[in-house]
Amino acid sequence: MYNVSSEGVLKKVETWHIVLPLHDNDKKPFPKELLDSVVDQIADSFPGMSVVSTSGRWKESGVVYSDKSLTVIVDALQTDHCASKAFFETLKRELAIKLKQQKIYVTHADTRSELLTIDEFLTEMGVESKEIASDKLALAKTLAAHIDIVRVRVSYETTLLRRLEQTKQIQWERRLCGVKLVSVFDDPFPPNARLLAADRIDDFTWLWEGDVPEAIAIIGDHEYQRFLVENGSLRPLVPVSLPQDTDDRFLAPAGHSISAQRFVEEFSGAVVVGYIALREEGFLQSEITVSVGSDGSLQEGQRSGGKGRALLFSPAAIANPFIRHEIIRCAQLAIDSYESDTLEPLGLAQAKAMHRSVYKRAAARYSLTKGKDGNSPAQKR
Repeated sequence: MYNVSSEGVLKKVETWHIVLPLHDNDKKPFPKELLDSVVDQIADSFPGMSVVSTSGRWKESGVVYSDKSLTVIVDALQTDHCASKAFFETLKRELAIKLKQQKIYVTHADTRSELLTIDEFLTEMGVESKEIASDKLALAKTLAAHIDIVRVRVSYETTLLRRLEQTKQIQWERRLCGVKLVSVFDDPFPPNARLLAADRIDDFTWLWEGDVPEAIAIIGDHEYQRFLVENGSLRPLVPVSLPQDTDDRFLAPAGHSISAQRFVEEFSGAVVVGYIALREEGFLQSEITVSVGSDGSLQEGQRSGGKGRALLFSPAAIANPFIRHEIIRCAQLAIDSYESDTLEPLGLAQAKAMHRSVYKRAAARYSLTKGKDGNSPAQKR
Protein backbone atom coordinates (compact mmCIF):
# COMPACT_ATOMS: atom_id res chain seq x y z
CA MET A 1 0.00 0.00 0.00
CA TYR A 2 2.87 2.40 0.80
CA ASN A 3 6.37 2.38 -0.70
CA VAL A 4 8.75 4.56 1.33
CA SER A 5 12.06 5.96 0.07
CA SER A 6 14.18 9.01 0.80
CA GLU A 7 12.47 10.79 -2.11
CA GLY A 8 9.00 10.36 -0.64
CA VAL A 9 6.17 7.88 -0.30
CA LEU A 10 4.12 6.27 -3.05
CA LYS A 11 0.61 5.52 -1.85
CA LYS A 12 -1.48 3.10 -3.92
CA VAL A 13 -5.06 4.25 -4.50
CA GLU A 14 -8.00 3.06 -6.55
CA THR A 15 -10.28 5.42 -8.45
CA TRP A 16 -14.03 5.23 -8.91
CA HIS A 17 -15.99 7.14 -11.55
CA ILE A 18 -19.76 7.48 -11.47
CA VAL A 19 -21.64 9.33 -14.23
CA LEU A 20 -24.76 11.26 -13.21
CA PRO A 21 -27.08 12.26 -16.09
CA LEU A 22 -28.39 15.81 -15.93
CA HIS A 23 -31.65 15.04 -17.78
CA ASP A 24 -34.27 12.29 -17.71
CA ASN A 25 -35.24 10.22 -20.74
CA ASP A 26 -37.60 12.99 -21.90
CA LYS A 27 -34.76 15.55 -21.80
CA LYS A 28 -36.25 17.21 -18.73
CA PRO A 29 -33.53 18.46 -16.35
CA PHE A 30 -33.28 16.76 -12.99
CA PRO A 31 -33.79 19.16 -10.07
CA LYS A 32 -30.50 20.60 -8.86
CA GLU A 33 -31.42 19.65 -5.30
CA LEU A 34 -31.71 15.99 -6.36
CA LEU A 35 -28.26 15.92 -7.96
CA ASP A 36 -26.75 17.84 -5.04
CA SER A 37 -28.15 15.25 -2.63
CA VAL A 38 -26.44 12.46 -4.60
CA VAL A 39 -23.11 14.29 -4.55
CA ASP A 40 -23.57 14.99 -0.83
CA GLN A 41 -24.23 11.28 -0.24
CA ILE A 42 -20.89 10.42 -1.87
CA ALA A 43 -19.13 13.21 0.03
CA ASP A 44 -20.57 11.81 3.28
CA SER A 45 -18.66 8.57 2.72
CA PHE A 46 -15.43 9.68 1.04
CA PRO A 47 -13.14 12.46 2.22
CA GLY A 48 -12.11 13.70 -1.22
CA MET A 49 -13.58 13.76 -4.70
CA SER A 50 -13.83 15.79 -7.89
CA VAL A 51 -16.95 16.64 -9.89
CA VAL A 52 -16.56 17.55 -13.55
CA SER A 53 -19.07 18.38 -16.28
CA THR A 54 -18.94 15.93 -19.17
CA SER A 55 -20.80 15.19 -22.39
CA GLY A 56 -21.31 11.85 -24.05
CA ARG A 57 -22.44 10.33 -27.34
CA TRP A 58 -23.61 6.85 -28.18
CA LYS A 59 -25.20 5.09 -31.14
CA GLU A 60 -28.26 2.88 -30.95
CA SER A 61 -30.23 1.46 -33.92
CA GLY A 62 -28.42 3.81 -36.27
CA VAL A 63 -29.33 6.90 -34.24
CA VAL A 64 -26.68 9.00 -32.52
CA TYR A 65 -27.63 10.30 -29.10
CA SER A 66 -25.87 12.86 -26.93
CA ASP A 67 -26.27 14.07 -23.38
CA LYS A 68 -24.61 16.09 -20.67
CA SER A 69 -23.71 14.70 -17.28
CA LEU A 70 -21.66 15.09 -14.14
CA THR A 71 -18.79 12.70 -13.51
CA VAL A 72 -17.84 12.18 -9.88
CA ILE A 73 -14.24 11.01 -9.41
CA VAL A 74 -13.33 9.44 -6.07
CA ASP A 75 -9.95 8.17 -4.87
CA ALA A 76 -9.99 5.52 -2.13
CA LEU A 77 -7.44 3.31 -0.43
CA GLN A 78 -7.02 -0.10 -2.02
CA THR A 79 -7.34 -1.65 1.42
CA ASP A 80 -10.88 -0.20 1.56
CA HIS A 81 -11.87 -1.88 -1.71
CA CYS A 82 -14.63 -4.10 -0.29
CA ALA A 83 -16.32 -1.21 1.52
CA SER A 84 -15.98 1.08 -1.53
CA LYS A 85 -17.33 -1.59 -3.89
CA ALA A 86 -20.34 -2.21 -1.66
CA PHE A 87 -21.05 1.53 -1.48
CA PHE A 88 -21.02 2.06 -5.25
CA GLU A 89 -22.99 -1.13 -5.95
CA THR A 90 -25.74 0.12 -3.63
CA LEU A 91 -25.60 3.66 -5.03
CA LYS A 92 -25.80 2.36 -8.61
CA ARG A 93 -28.98 0.41 -7.85
CA GLU A 94 -30.57 3.29 -5.95
CA LEU A 95 -29.83 5.85 -8.67
CA ALA A 96 -31.21 3.65 -11.42
CA ILE A 97 -34.53 3.71 -9.54
CA LYS A 98 -34.40 7.33 -8.37
CA LEU A 99 -33.38 8.75 -11.78
CA LYS A 100 -35.43 6.19 -13.77
CA GLN A 101 -32.43 5.10 -15.81
CA GLN A 102 -31.80 1.71 -17.40
CA LYS A 103 -28.16 1.99 -16.41
CA ILE A 104 -25.93 4.14 -14.24
CA TYR A 105 -22.34 4.07 -15.48
CA VAL A 106 -19.73 3.20 -12.80
CA THR A 107 -16.09 2.34 -13.47
CA HIS A 108 -13.16 1.35 -11.29
CA ALA A 109 -9.38 1.55 -11.74
CA ASP A 110 -6.68 0.45 -9.31
CA THR A 111 -3.38 1.37 -10.96
CA ARG A 112 -2.73 4.86 -9.60
CA SER A 113 -0.15 5.94 -7.04
CA GLU A 114 -0.18 9.22 -5.15
CA LEU A 115 3.16 10.82 -4.26
CA LEU A 116 3.42 12.01 -0.65
CA THR A 117 6.25 13.73 1.13
CA ILE A 118 7.51 12.07 4.31
CA ASP A 119 5.78 14.76 6.38
CA GLU A 120 2.50 14.25 4.50
CA PHE A 121 2.71 10.51 5.11
CA LEU A 122 3.37 10.96 8.84
CA THR A 123 0.46 13.39 9.09
CA GLU A 124 -1.78 10.85 7.37
CA MET A 125 -0.71 8.32 9.96
CA GLY A 126 -1.84 10.72 12.68
CA VAL A 127 1.68 11.74 13.71
CA GLU A 128 2.33 15.42 14.32
CA SER A 129 5.44 15.50 12.15
CA LYS A 130 6.42 19.17 12.40
CA GLU A 131 8.15 18.87 15.75
CA ILE A 132 9.21 15.20 15.73
CA ALA A 133 12.74 15.00 17.15
CA SER A 134 13.63 11.68 15.52
CA ASP A 135 14.59 10.14 12.18
CA LYS A 136 11.44 10.75 10.13
CA LEU A 137 12.47 8.44 7.28
CA ALA A 138 13.12 5.55 9.68
CA LEU A 139 9.81 6.24 11.41
CA ALA A 140 7.94 6.30 8.09
CA LYS A 141 9.45 2.96 7.06
CA THR A 142 8.49 1.40 10.41
CA LEU A 143 4.90 2.61 10.15
CA ALA A 144 4.56 1.50 6.51
CA ALA A 145 5.88 -1.96 7.40
CA HIS A 146 3.20 -2.33 10.08
CA ILE A 147 0.39 -0.49 8.32
CA ASP A 148 -2.37 -2.94 9.34
CA ILE A 149 -1.47 -2.47 13.00
CA VAL A 150 -1.18 1.29 12.60
CA ARG A 151 -4.61 1.64 11.01
CA VAL A 152 -6.47 -0.23 13.74
CA ARG A 153 -4.33 0.65 16.73
CA VAL A 154 -6.15 1.51 19.92
CA SER A 155 -4.05 4.62 20.52
CA TYR A 156 -0.62 6.00 20.96
CA GLU A 157 0.53 6.00 24.58
CA THR A 158 1.71 9.25 26.17
CA THR A 159 4.72 8.53 28.38
CA LEU A 160 5.75 12.11 29.24
CA LEU A 161 4.06 15.49 29.06
CA ARG A 162 5.63 18.47 30.81
CA ARG A 163 6.39 22.15 30.48
CA LEU A 164 9.99 23.30 30.02
CA GLU A 165 9.78 26.57 31.92
CA GLN A 166 13.26 27.86 31.05
CA THR A 167 12.70 27.62 27.28
CA LYS A 168 8.91 28.16 27.41
CA GLN A 169 8.29 24.94 25.52
CA ILE A 170 6.34 21.71 25.95
CA GLN A 171 7.90 18.28 25.65
CA TRP A 172 5.58 15.46 24.67
CA GLU A 173 6.79 11.86 24.42
CA ARG A 174 4.68 8.89 23.37
CA ARG A 175 4.91 5.45 21.86
CA LEU A 176 3.28 4.41 18.61
CA CYS A 177 3.52 0.74 17.59
CA GLY A 178 6.62 0.42 19.73
CA VAL A 179 8.28 3.50 18.21
CA LYS A 180 9.19 6.35 20.56
CA LEU A 181 8.12 9.79 19.34
CA VAL A 182 9.44 12.99 20.91
CA SER A 183 7.96 16.41 20.18
CA VAL A 184 9.21 19.73 21.57
CA PHE A 185 7.16 22.78 20.64
CA ASP A 186 6.49 26.33 21.82
CA ASP A 187 4.21 26.73 24.82
CA PRO A 188 1.50 29.28 23.92
CA PHE A 189 -0.71 28.54 26.92
CA PRO A 190 -1.18 30.74 30.00
CA PRO A 191 0.84 29.75 33.10
CA ASN A 192 -2.26 28.56 34.97
CA ALA A 193 -3.35 26.20 32.17
CA ARG A 194 -3.37 22.52 33.03
CA LEU A 195 -1.89 20.21 30.39
CA LEU A 196 -3.92 17.15 29.52
CA ALA A 197 -2.85 14.27 27.23
CA ALA A 198 -5.70 13.33 24.91
CA ASP A 199 -5.11 9.59 25.33
CA ARG A 200 -4.98 9.42 29.14
CA ILE A 201 -8.32 8.24 30.43
CA ASP A 202 -7.70 9.03 34.09
CA ASP A 203 -6.70 12.62 33.28
CA PHE A 204 -10.26 13.31 32.15
CA THR A 205 -11.97 12.11 35.33
CA TRP A 206 -11.16 15.26 37.33
CA LEU A 207 -13.10 17.38 34.80
CA TRP A 208 -16.24 16.69 36.84
CA GLU A 209 -14.71 17.71 40.14
CA GLY A 210 -15.14 21.16 41.66
CA ASP A 211 -11.62 22.56 41.23
CA VAL A 212 -11.43 22.63 37.44
CA PRO A 213 -8.84 25.23 36.36
CA GLU A 214 -9.82 28.19 34.23
CA ALA A 215 -7.66 27.01 31.32
CA ILE A 216 -7.16 23.47 30.01
CA ALA A 217 -4.79 22.56 27.19
CA ILE A 218 -5.38 19.16 25.56
CA ILE A 219 -2.16 17.95 23.96
CA GLY A 220 -2.25 15.53 21.08
CA ASP A 221 -4.79 15.02 18.35
CA HIS A 222 -7.63 12.69 19.24
CA GLU A 223 -6.88 9.55 21.22
CA TYR A 224 -7.33 7.75 17.91
CA GLN A 225 -5.67 9.03 14.81
CA ARG A 226 -7.05 11.78 12.60
CA PHE A 227 -6.71 9.96 9.30
CA LEU A 228 -9.18 7.28 10.41
CA VAL A 229 -11.89 9.92 10.29
CA GLU A 230 -10.71 12.58 7.85
CA ASN A 231 -8.72 10.58 5.29
CA GLY A 232 -10.73 7.38 5.04
CA SER A 233 -14.25 6.60 3.89
CA LEU A 234 -16.73 5.90 6.65
CA ARG A 235 -16.91 2.21 7.49
CA PRO A 236 -20.34 1.62 9.06
CA LEU A 237 -20.32 -0.96 11.83
CA VAL A 238 -23.23 -2.75 10.12
CA PRO A 239 -25.14 -2.13 6.85
CA VAL A 240 -27.98 0.39 7.12
CA SER A 241 -31.32 -0.30 5.43
CA LEU A 242 -33.81 2.56 5.05
CA PRO A 243 -36.89 2.89 2.78
CA GLN A 244 -36.18 4.39 -0.62
CA ASP A 245 -38.33 7.44 0.12
CA THR A 246 -36.44 8.39 3.28
CA ASP A 247 -35.22 11.90 2.46
CA ASP A 248 -34.67 13.39 5.90
CA ARG A 249 -31.54 15.50 6.42
CA PHE A 250 -29.76 15.75 9.74
CA LEU A 251 -27.09 17.94 11.28
CA ALA A 252 -23.81 16.26 12.21
CA PRO A 253 -22.15 17.29 15.51
CA ALA A 254 -19.85 19.58 13.50
CA GLY A 255 -22.90 21.43 12.13
CA HIS A 256 -22.96 20.30 8.50
CA SER A 257 -25.90 18.56 6.84
CA ILE A 258 -25.79 14.78 6.30
CA SER A 259 -28.16 12.24 4.78
CA ALA A 260 -30.49 10.07 6.83
CA GLN A 261 -28.39 7.02 6.03
CA ARG A 262 -25.18 8.71 7.12
CA PHE A 263 -26.92 9.89 10.30
CA VAL A 264 -27.98 6.34 11.18
CA GLU A 265 -24.45 5.09 10.47
CA GLU A 266 -22.85 7.73 12.67
CA PHE A 267 -25.41 7.81 15.48
CA SER A 268 -25.62 4.04 15.85
CA GLY A 269 -21.81 4.14 16.06
CA ALA A 270 -22.05 6.66 18.91
CA VAL A 271 -24.49 4.40 20.75
CA VAL A 272 -22.25 1.36 20.33
CA VAL A 273 -19.16 3.28 21.49
CA GLY A 274 -21.05 4.25 24.63
CA TYR A 275 -21.95 0.61 25.22
CA ILE A 276 -18.33 -0.48 24.68
CA ALA A 277 -17.09 2.25 27.06
CA LEU A 278 -19.29 0.77 29.80
CA ARG A 279 -18.09 -2.74 29.00
CA GLU A 280 -14.44 -1.65 29.10
CA GLU A 281 -15.03 -0.05 32.51
CA GLY A 282 -16.23 -3.31 34.02
CA PHE A 283 -19.97 -3.57 33.40
CA LEU A 284 -21.32 -6.96 32.36
CA GLN A 285 -23.35 -7.28 29.21
CA SER A 286 -26.44 -8.07 31.31
CA GLU A 287 -25.90 -4.88 33.35
CA ILE A 288 -26.14 -2.50 30.38
CA THR A 289 -29.32 -1.18 28.79
CA VAL A 290 -29.50 0.87 25.61
CA SER A 291 -32.52 2.95 24.62
CA VAL A 292 -33.23 5.23 21.66
CA GLY A 293 -35.95 7.88 21.74
CA SER A 294 -36.96 11.05 19.95
CA ASP A 295 -34.34 13.06 21.90
CA GLY A 296 -31.39 10.66 21.47
CA SER A 297 -29.99 7.60 23.18
CA LEU A 298 -29.16 6.54 26.73
CA GLN A 299 -26.57 3.88 27.49
CA GLU A 300 -26.87 2.92 31.15
CA GLY A 301 -24.75 0.59 33.24
CA GLN A 302 -26.20 -0.61 36.55
CA ARG A 303 -24.19 -3.08 38.59
CA SER A 304 -26.18 -5.70 40.42
CA GLY A 305 -26.86 -4.87 44.05
CA GLY A 306 -26.68 -1.13 43.37
CA LYS A 307 -22.87 -1.08 43.64
CA GLY A 308 -22.30 1.29 40.75
CA ARG A 309 -24.13 3.17 38.03
CA ALA A 310 -23.04 5.11 34.95
CA LEU A 311 -25.20 6.95 32.44
CA LEU A 312 -24.03 8.10 29.02
CA PHE A 313 -26.27 10.35 26.91
CA SER A 314 -26.08 10.82 23.14
CA PRO A 315 -28.49 13.66 22.27
CA ALA A 316 -30.17 14.05 18.88
CA ALA A 317 -33.58 15.05 17.53
CA ILE A 318 -34.96 11.85 15.93
CA ALA A 319 -38.63 12.45 15.18
CA ASN A 320 -38.93 9.77 12.48
CA PRO A 321 -39.82 6.41 14.13
CA PHE A 322 -38.35 4.48 11.18
CA ILE A 323 -34.99 6.17 11.81
CA ARG A 324 -35.16 5.30 15.52
CA HIS A 325 -36.02 1.68 14.74
CA GLU A 326 -33.11 1.39 12.31
CA ILE A 327 -30.68 2.88 14.85
CA ILE A 328 -31.79 0.32 17.43
CA ARG A 329 -31.48 -2.52 14.90
CA CYS A 330 -28.00 -1.43 13.74
CA ALA A 331 -26.77 -0.83 17.28
CA GLN A 332 -27.95 -4.24 18.47
CA LEU A 333 -26.33 -6.02 15.51
CA ALA A 334 -23.06 -4.18 16.15
CA ILE A 335 -23.19 -4.93 19.89
CA ASP A 336 -23.77 -8.62 19.14
CA SER A 337 -20.79 -8.57 16.76
CA TYR A 338 -18.65 -6.86 19.40
CA GLU A 339 -19.55 -9.48 21.98
CA SER A 340 -18.71 -12.29 19.54
CA ASP A 341 -15.46 -10.53 18.56
CA THR A 342 -16.48 -10.28 14.90
CA LEU A 343 -16.80 -6.49 14.60
CA GLU A 344 -14.62 -5.18 11.76
CA PRO A 345 -11.50 -3.72 13.45
CA LEU A 346 -11.04 -0.62 11.29
CA GLY A 347 -14.72 0.30 11.49
CA LEU A 348 -14.57 -0.06 15.26
CA ALA A 349 -11.42 2.07 15.50
CA GLN A 350 -13.02 4.72 13.31
CA ALA A 351 -16.20 4.76 15.43
CA LYS A 352 -14.16 5.16 18.61
CA ALA A 353 -12.25 8.03 17.01
CA MET A 354 -15.43 9.83 15.97
CA HIS A 355 -17.30 9.41 19.24
CA ARG A 356 -14.74 10.19 21.96
CA SER A 357 -14.24 6.73 23.40
CA VAL A 358 -11.65 7.84 25.96
CA TYR A 359 -13.86 10.66 27.24
CA LYS A 360 -16.84 8.32 27.61
CA ARG A 361 -14.74 5.77 29.46
CA ALA A 362 -13.52 8.53 31.76
CA ALA A 363 -17.11 9.55 32.50
CA ALA A 364 -18.01 5.96 33.37
CA ARG A 365 -14.88 5.53 35.48
CA TYR A 366 -15.52 8.73 37.40
CA SER A 367 -19.09 7.69 38.19
CA LEU A 368 -17.84 4.40 39.62
CA THR A 369 -15.03 5.87 41.72
CA LYS A 370 -15.98 9.42 42.71
CA GLY A 371 -19.50 10.16 41.52
CA LYS A 372 -22.12 10.86 44.14
CA ASP A 373 -24.60 8.02 44.63
CA GLY A 374 -22.99 6.19 41.74
CA ASN A 375 -24.27 8.72 39.22
CA SER A 376 -22.22 10.49 36.57
CA PRO A 377 -23.12 13.71 34.82
CA ALA A 378 -24.82 13.13 31.48
CA GLN A 379 -22.11 12.44 28.93
CA LYS A 380 -23.10 13.98 25.63
CA ARG A 381 -22.24 12.72 22.19
